[in-house]
Amino acid sequence: MRKLCIIVLLAVMAAGCDKEKGTSSKNYNGLMITEVAANADKPATASWVEIYNSSKKDLDLSGLGLYIFDEESEGEELTIMDDRTILAGERLVFSTADYSLIRGFGSDKDFEIVLGMSADKDIVDRFSRNKVAGPTERFGSYQKIPEKGGDWVITTQATRRIGNYDAKPNGIWVWSSHMDQWIADDFKVLKQMKQLGYDHILLNYYSFDAPENVEKACKIISAAKEHGMKVHAWMQVFKEDGNWVNPIENLGSRQGRYKQEEFDRLIEKAGRYIDEFDVDGIHLDYIRFSGSGSGIANYNNFDNGVTASGAINEFCRQLREAVDSRPEGVILSAAMVTSNDVMYYFGQDPAAMGKYIDILIPMAYKSTPNRTYDSGWIVSKCSEFTSVTDAQVWAGIQTYTHYSGSQQVKGMTAEEVRADADAISVSQCSGLVLFRYALGEFPDVNDLW
Repeated sequence: MRKLCIIVLLAVMAAGCDKEKGTSSKNYNGLMITEVAANADKPATASWVEIYNSSKKDLDLSGLGLYIFDEESEGEELTIMDDRTILAGERLVFSTADYSLIRGFGSDKDFEIVLGMSADKDIVDRFSRNKVAGPTERFGSYQKIPEKGGDWVITTQATRRIGNYDAKPNGIWVWSSHMDQWIADDFKVLKQMKQLGYDHILLNYYSFDAPENVEKACKIISAAKEHGMKVHAWMQVFKEDGNWVNPIENLGSRQGRYKQEEFDRLIEKAGRYIDEFDVDGIHLDYIRFSGSGSGIANYNNFDNGVTASGAINEFCRQLREAVDSRPEGVILSAAMVTSNDVMYYFGQDPAAMGKYIDILIPMAYKSTPNRTYDSGWIVSKCSEFTSVTDAQVWAGIQTYTHYSGSQQVKGMTAEEVRADADAISVSQCSGLVLFRYALGEFPDVNDLW
């Protein structure tokens, strides 16, 4: 079974309660608290609680609530779950960001969160801060690893809505044409990248779609799992065979409708990558309108409420639902445009997409044939995402620069790439992805976060 984890700083005893408050309700077997982000002690950061239905049946949450015991209260109700159902294998997050939690709590003080019919009886599960030895870091959380019968640990990276995991938040985009290099000499390149701190491989879709590549992809996935790395299927969304696909009907009698058949095709493809290859994530590229012309996305806004950004958001919602229907969580990430007026030209709405996508990756590419920015530009562009979403934001940066006025590129040194990475590490981003393997040198980033 897939185990999605993040950097574990400290293993501790499984969460328990110091008070005798009753026993777990047998009607909720498999329902558990799996992650707690206690951020009231951190500026402008949401507190949240994730619950997980590890059973094989849907559960009615009516009557359940989350309650807190801390220095402010003894059993205050943080949220109620009336008229909510949690599907088999689904994760729900209750957060101060969307007011589904009425208040936050900090990791610098003891507290206890109770999931139950009330604060003191019919307890389903609980998390006790005083059983964990310290506060969390800036992007961290308390996680149960493994989720079934595991210990509560302090992590440096939260994993909201996905399975808990221990991989470092650094990745590399890899083309299918480079798989032979990663496999050669007993996976020498893969092992080197692991040693340098790159635990996520975003592997191009052609690795899975071309019959001659399938065996290679399976070898890389198997080796990655053996070495604690995660493989994401890097798929194209609204672009097929080099042509842009409009997710909205704009001709004929169906004008102004989302192309559900296109959504279904893409969701089926993502499902195949998960089911047949056991990938740990789905990375969405070209999840946008082309941006060509004068606001092509804007031209796909209709009076009936169908909009360009609405099409992208609806696809993300449906994909999230399809992914969450599986027994274990799969990481969803998306490549994001960093241009101005991104809604008008490309139809991307980071705030809305972040409700469904775990990791937004702004393509903060500072070099083009016509200009080169500095590291500060990368940070400023990424901050446009961290300021509007509660999802994780990993900066996508280049490992190469362009020769002035030319399409030709030259690889950056490890020191140059590391300088950009260092700038990102002090921003509100919580991860890094490099574009791409076989261009430039890769620095050691084990200490980055």
